[in-house]
Amino acid sequence: MTRPLLGICIPTYNRAEPLGRLLDRLRAELGDATDVVVLVSDNASPDATPELLAGTAERMPCLRVHRQPENLGALGNTRWLVRNAPDCEYLWIFGDDDEPEPGAIAYACGLLRAHAPAWLHLPHRFVHPDGSVKAESRLPAAPEVYADPGRMYLAQTHWLTFLSGSIVRRDDLRRVEAVTATDNLYFPLIWYFRASLDGPCVVADRLLVTASADVSWGDRMAEVMTAHFIGLYDEAVGRLVSAEEFGRSLDAHYTRDHYWCWKEAGVDALIETVRRFPHSRVLRRYLWTLGRELRDPRCAAEVAAASAAAGDDPAAQALVAEGEAAFGDGDAAAAAELFTRALEQAPAYAEAWNDLAVALHAMGSPQARVAVATALELDPADPNARQNHVAIVGATA
Repeated sequence: MTRPLLGICIPTYNRAEPLGRLLDRLRAELGDATDVVVLVSDNASPDATPELLAGTAERMPCLRVHRQPENLGALGNTRWLVRNAPDCEYLWIFGDDDEPEPGAIAYACGLLRAHAPAWLHLPHRFVHPDGSVKAESRLPAAPEVYADPGRMYLAQTHWLTFLSGSIVRRDDLRRVEAVTATDNLYFPLIWYFRASLDGPCVVADRLLVTASADVSWGDRMAEVMTAHFIGLYDEAVGRLVSAEEFGRSLDAHYTRDHYWCWKEAGVDALIETVRRFPHSRVLRRYLWTLGRELRDPRCAAEVAAASAAAGDDPAAQALVAEGEAAFGDGDAAAAAELFTRALEQAPAYAEAWNDLAVALHAMGSPQARVAVATALELDPADPNARQNHVAIVGATA
């Protein structure tokens, strides 16, 4: 007997309303299909979930239901699903408050048959309760094929952490889950990555999943966005991605909105991470900013060392030289922009701060005082910075 192509496994807890919408969508999408089966594991929900599942199972022949005798936690319930997954070719672990787009299941099944991937990643979007879109993953113009999950990670980065955005070979996923001990809340990516080491991996070319913008681990966001995300390198990604590649990829993940997470994680954790991944310019800027806030002298030195280790100093020096030429030609605004770009690459570059102070002063900006003070702080013995401090601030440092 031929195995079904796809098993959709849904861990659920206390979300009867969104689960009902998901099951309605699955019923509409699957119809009388025999190559897709659905398994829901109810994690001892106290709401109307048992009644909902019992009623739906009577109308949906492909649906199987299990109720846990006690709450196993999100990881435990998902582990149970993998270990007790239907006998099929592929598994799609699907969040109970997410929904496949119309036609998504048929389209994904077509890609599975056409490419036979170890891992199929599904473009997706996150929406707020009012229906507005919070964010969308990158959508390729045509299905993208990668030799291994390392290459796919570098193209997709943090989007791969989304639970419902991946379909993986069932037998490989079960094998990996059985030997993987982790408390990382990004455990799905760890499983998916390890299960598909031999590739190939494919990214679909259609938006296939819509997800809630809410996260169940919001109260642990700082920990998850820092220690757990960086932990992906040790637990999975580092098997095929170099430390330099991973460091550079962090710049696609972290934004200004994530600075507070690293601030809460603490300066020591950030210093350690920048030492490990000096090629992340965003993390270097975070460390520079945190050092200024805390007046911690270690941070500037660590940022300077990281910029040098990443090989960004020559590019920063070239920008400073270009800025000095622009200033010499009388274009202080262009010079300031070039000096600022240099500091984005090397935030602890004293000469760039000194030159920026001069350009800003010529433009009449009060920020010149901050810039020249920073230059002197970084290099107290620099005679040019001392002279500029007198000219800008009106006093010796």
